[in-house]
Amino acid sequence: MPDLLGQWMYQPALPPMQVLAIVALLLGLTVFAYFRSAGDRPAAAAGFGGMRVLAVLLLGALLMGPSVIPEADEEQTARATLTVMLDTSTSMLTPPTPPTSSRSAPPTLSRSDSSTDSSSGTTEGATRFEHLTEHWLNAQQLAGLDEHFDVRLLGFDTAGRPLSADQLAQPAAEVAVGSGTRYAESLTTALLDLDRATRGEPAELLLLGDGHDTTDASLNAAAAFAAERGIAVHTVAVGSQRQPPNVAVVALPRQEYLLIEEQGQLIVQVHQGGLNDATVQLYVESDGERIERTIDFAGRRSVTVDIPIEHEQPGVYAYDVHVEPLPGEVATADNQQRAFVEVLDRSMRVLILEGEPYWDTKFLAQSLRRDARLELTQITQVSTQRQEGIVTRTGAEATVPTSVEAFAAYDVVILGRQVEAVLDAEGLAALRDWVLDEGGQLVLARGRPYALTSNAGRTAGEILSMVEPVRWHEGLVRNVPLSLTPAGRSSPLFSMAGLNADLDDAFATLPPMRVIYAVDSLKPAALVLARLGPGQRVGRGDDESASAPAIVEMNVGSGRVLALLGEGLWKWRLLAPNLAEYDGIFDAFWSNAVRYLAAGSEFQPGENVTLQLGRSIVQAGDPLTVDVVLRHAPPPGFDPTVTLTAPDGQMQDVTPTLRPGARNRYRATVHPDAVGVWRASLEAAELQPTQQERPFSVYQLDLERLRSEARPQVLRDLSERTGGLFFDAAEPVNLAEQLERRRTSQRVPPSAEYIWDSGLILLLLVLWLGLEWVGRRRLGWL
Repeated sequence: MPDLLGQWMYQPALPPMQVLAIVALLLGLTVFAYFRSAGDRPAAAAGFGGMRVLAVLLLGALLMGPSVIPEADEEQTARATLTVMLDTSTSMLTPPTPPTSSRSAPPTLSRSDSSTDSSSGTTEGATRFEHLTEHWLNAQQLAGLDEHFDVRLLGFDTAGRPLSADQLAQPAAEVAVGSGTRYAESLTTALLDLDRATRGEPAELLLLGDGHDTTDASLNAAAAFAAERGIAVHTVAVGSQRQPPNVAVVALPRQEYLLIEEQGQLIVQVHQGGLNDATVQLYVESDGERIERTIDFAGRRSVTVDIPIEHEQPGVYAYDVHVEPLPGEVATADNQQRAFVEVLDRSMRVLILEGEPYWDTKFLAQSLRRDARLELTQITQVSTQRQEGIVTRTGAEATVPTSVEAFAAYDVVILGRQVEAVLDAEGLAALRDWVLDEGGQLVLARGRPYALTSNAGRTAGEILSMVEPVRWHEGLVRNVPLSLTPAGRSSPLFSMAGLNADLDDAFATLPPMRVIYAVDSLKPAALVLARLGPGQRVGRGDDESASAPAIVEMNVGSGRVLALLGEGLWKWRLLAPNLAEYDGIFDAFWSNAVRYLAAGSEFQPGENVTLQLGRSIVQAGDPLTVDVVLRHAPPPGFDPTVTLTAPDGQMQDVTPTLRPGARNRYRATVHPDAVGVWRASLEAAELQPTQQERPFSVYQLDLERLRSEARPQVLRDLSERTGGLFFDAAEPVNLAEQLERRRTSQRVPPSAEYIWDSGLILLLLVLWLGLEWVGRRRLGWL
């Protein structure tokens, strides 16, 4: 075995006895050469012989393989950076193990459940979040990690964010509030940040959670990146793979406003988690009447049912929708919801004016004719000599309005393209004044409603510019999908009850607008409801960071304008079979738009102020608009205050402000977060009515907690692919000791380096032997 002396060791190229034999042989030859040449010049022979003896001894020493062990690599001994990621979604409020009562089928259910309980948790009652903070991220564990690593704490759900040690000690319900978990996205972001911060220095990541990604995104890309960068991802899996039983209901009216004796629908979605083939009873109660439906999930995650509703008197009607709590159900607050429907005692009259017929207005008119409570008049300039008028559900004649009084006969006016071919300057001015002074509701259905290529078109542009929500610019963009803004998501226009898809996903999937007209800028009072897809811009615009606007709403004067800044929405009416889940979205949009505008302009006899809500049902945390609208100009010093009463009775005052460009509309935006029935009330002593109150319902569909089964195998695979450690949360360990032990085992001991593997030593040996050869040569011995 090689001798080890300090940092030196010997690694013979040959067995030591063979090396000694070679050295002895070479020394013998050296002695023979000495006696052969010592006769005439003994001193020179002795000198050259000594040189050769030294060379032979040096060669023999080198053959014994003297080596040096270098110092350990600084990268392996350097202090590593450790990012600790903790899942802070609401699924972490689930007990680590299912309650005992949930292990058997509830008596009211009929189901087959062959799933096994593979737990990664502790006692019943505690939450997953509490178990991790008490056993895996307590003060002792964190102190141990700090001794060996530079630790950075992150919380993540829909996105990652810094997390402090103090937050770990807070109640779980205050920290685990995320409505979704994006494991792949959050992990990838954390790995990128860690790689940039360490720049090749030692780095590791510890992820603690249940492995449930709400979006079902794959972790393959994140794992591949971590493996490539040499970042080990350790994981701690908490929670049971068995889903506790859970059910949630969401009830939305198909139309926010109904007319008397008009049949509408209440769309009720019943979502389930852990029930598989169960059946539950759904109850809908209103005015002492109860409707009961049996919901058979048959393996589906949700079931949607239509509840027919109809009322003979105007007013606001409440519907209580609920499913009885199930045995073993953890969260029952979302088992019930109250929905409101407002019934109006009137019909709605709509006028469509079109100077350049196209599919947009054709399908729009067809859609509105399906609404039995709309009286539709459509006037189209078919050619320069011919005008066509179609009247639905009224015996009146289709005549083009030319005065404010004539426009006042309609609740909503919709303009297509080249309106200057239908309305002359006098009619356009009457339309403008109707909006500004009489509270008219105007829709621009196909972008800029006039052409600038004619004198009549330019005149129309000058007249209508006062009520347009944008300033137009030259340029077009084609075939770009739309994306909703936060204001659009809360708008009644996009209240798509019964749509079994996320609205954002729907807008990204539906056919794009055929063309969007460029805008130079938005007017101050304009509210953008939808934009073009990310990065798509036309014109200059006011916000360089935003995409171009596509659907805009604006209060102007006493009225309101809704503008679609392009055309091609008709494609939503003719969808391909693979888009069948979005059927009806075109009709729903236009029905909502017309009813929203028509209802917003209504005052009951004797009323000169009204309190309006953007929606009667809103999801917790989403924006809700609260409007105070006056029939005429506000009295001096008018400063409305709206009082919001939460379900627990707590009250808060909000102060609507006069909207830019509007003469009589005050607006405030609130974000109610408490689930239940709220009430908005207005007192206006100097106006009629002096007191008004409107209820609205706040619901919370928490799919993250509804389907909270853990996925430990996902985390195990992540650790295995990146060379990290996997831990079962049911068996706490000393994290610092385990991670440091692994790191030590991964260190590669330094390899011994041969002394002769040096250019200087080899050069000296060659020069030494070369000098001896030259000397012998000059003496004639060679």
